[in-house]
Amino acid sequence: MASGNPYLDDAPTAPAGGSNPYLDDTPAPAAAPANEWGFREYATEGLRAIGTGATKAATSTLGLPADLLRIGQAGLDYSQSIGQGRPYGEVAIENRAQAPGVANAMRAAGSENLQSLVPISPPETRAGKLVAEGINFAGQSAALPFGAARRVAAGIGAAAGLASEGAGQITAGTAAEPYARLGGALAGGIGAGAAQAGRVGSAARSAKTEFEAAIPANERAAVLAKADEIMADAGDYGTQVSYLNALDRAAEGRLNLSVMQADAEGMGRLRPFNAAFPEKNRAAMGQLADKIAPVPANPDTVGPAVGRAAEGVVQDANSARTAAVAEDALAARADTVAPSEIEALVKSLDARIAADKTGLSHGPLQQLRNSLVAREAREAIPAVPGERIPIQDPKTGRTLRFEQREGTPEVPASPREYVTDVENVDRVRKYFRDRTELPAFAPNAIDKETGAVVGRSTGALDTALTEGSEAYARRNAEYARISRETVEPLMQGPIGKLADRDITTQKARDVLFPSAPDAHSAPQVQAAVEALTERAPLAARQLVRAHLERNYAELARANMTGPNENGAAKFVAAMTGNDIQSDRLYAAVRGLPDGDIIADGMRKLFTVFEAQGKRQAQGSNTANKLQRREQAERGGGVAGRVIDAATGIRLPARFQAWAREVMLGRHMDQIAAMATDPKAIAAFRGILKAEDPSGAVGRLSTIAMRTPPGALQIRVQPRTED
Repeated sequence: MASGNPYLDDAPTAPAGGSNPYLDDTPAPAAAPANEWGFREYATEGLRAIGTGATKAATSTLGLPADLLRIGQAGLDYSQSIGQGRPYGEVAIENRAQAPGVANAMRAAGSENLQSLVPISPPETRAGKLVAEGINFAGQSAALPFGAARRVAAGIGAAAGLASEGAGQITAGTAAEPYARLGGALAGGIGAGAAQAGRVGSAARSAKTEFEAAIPANERAAVLAKADEIMADAGDYGTQVSYLNALDRAAEGRLNLSVMQADAEGMGRLRPFNAAFPEKNRAAMGQLADKIAPVPANPDTVGPAVGRAAEGVVQDANSARTAAVAEDALAARADTVAPSEIEALVKSLDARIAADKTGLSHGPLQQLRNSLVAREAREAIPAVPGERIPIQDPKTGRTLRFEQREGTPEVPASPREYVTDVENVDRVRKYFRDRTELPAFAPNAIDKETGAVVGRSTGALDTALTEGSEAYARRNAEYARISRETVEPLMQGPIGKLADRDITTQKARDVLFPSAPDAHSAPQVQAAVEALTERAPLAARQLVRAHLERNYAELARANMTGPNENGAAKFVAAMTGNDIQSDRLYAAVRGLPDGDIIADGMRKLFTVFEAQGKRQAQGSNTANKLQRREQAERGGGVAGRVIDAATGIRLPARFQAWAREVMLGRHMDQIAAMATDPKAIAAFRGILKAEDPSGAVGRLSTIAMRTPPGALQIRVQPRTED
């Protein structure tokens, strides 16, 4: 900086043996007597301060190359004077005389000469001089090639200028003034830098404190690794997630860093980042759906295709059961039951029919009785005596003679025959067993008794068959076992409910994914999907895809205010809202071809969506957010004390409010960077890992201060190194 720099003073015109070139003993001019100041004087003084500061900043920047050369020459002169034991002034005059043209050119191009050419009166008051030097230093700092850090450099420069001028005014007219100005500039710049770092570093330190308090030391590495995995998975699916949200998800409820992010969101620091959620998440869901199945050409055909496949599964199960008992069934055909068992049953039916005077039971009972009788018994027929038959002449009609014919012989009575072969008795049993439920026989209430009679009769037939044939008994036992263990569960489960070739896609989804599923039903779902996949793999895959896509479209739909930034998290909460729903969904996916791989990918994407859902809804968690806001305004130490000091000296309220807004904005910038900027995330991870924490805070501070507010639109996968 040009002002107060002893290296820029010209060499003395005469040797001053042993004099200190850094010391200016010229007494300061006497201060002008104070006058009465009004609005005009204050306005003039303000314009002078602004004009002087801006002029000094411009001329100092333009004259900086020449000033640097003069500083370098003065340093060489002083070093030579010490080395040769000669006075500085003598050495300086001698060196200037060797190249007077260069010396004069550097003087002419220097900042002091350029400032003298601008006809602006300097401010008279101390406040005006402070403002002028603040503008001067800030302008010079902002002109330096610091790129995105110019804003920060300007702030530090302004603090340095104010400190330098203030120290100069305190020591004005003394030998210490040059040193005070130089020391004030250095202290002001360092203090401002420390305040900036302290302010923007406070969020990271606060998060580190919370992280260490919530997570045991032996689990911290695993939590950080899980958070990195969530960030990487988001990148693989082309979506994004805040690192603070990822940390909260990785900690499984033990952290609540997302409340810090809510403050930054409330101040608009993450608007572009959050606005990208709906579209990115929709694309990520499409990527997952494509892994499950291609888009169906006609969604309405998915349900019927699944229904036909389910029917085929049922038919296969029945065929397998029949085949399993075929050998015993064939052997049983050669066996017979005891005729006495059938005779006793027929007689009991005859008695029941005779007792029923209404005749209502005659139909079904008579039908059952007749089915068991192969041939009715006939009574004995008595012999008919022979008779004399006249033989007549065909022409005249006259009786020629009589002939004796023999009578009909007596026919003995035959016994009644019953159906006793196993095949036909079993056929009768099954036929009437299936017809024991009213109104199979008649619509009359009296037929309930008839139904009971038929039921008891079929039970008697079953006993007779089982006792009469070992093969039949084995066949029935095996048939019942297969029915109980395989066919009946199949029919009662998803396959049986899907076995309808006219079933709609919507109903098929409801069968496989009901809104209130039973516990422990996941294995049944996986087995059903595997069975469908064997017969119709494409239809099974498209049914699962239809379920996911339909629910995502419903649950992640736009709100009244616009796209739903939290829609994906809401979708996952509904799909895996409890363990039963989650288990069924993942079981269905695992039942598909490559199901384990797809299920793992789905779990990763759902975890990303869950992490996104850790965002605090605006307006919620008020107490915590107010506490965080108060901490942010305090700025973590140095910056907070600066504002407190400003309040103590009664600076204007507008200035105090402005300073607090600046401080809070910087604090929010750092939180936003910690949440979304890959470089800041890497530095933040270094702080959490306690790796080079001071260096990491510095890097994080620089990133936060360089980032324009609200412009954090970033790649989501963090760096692996700090």
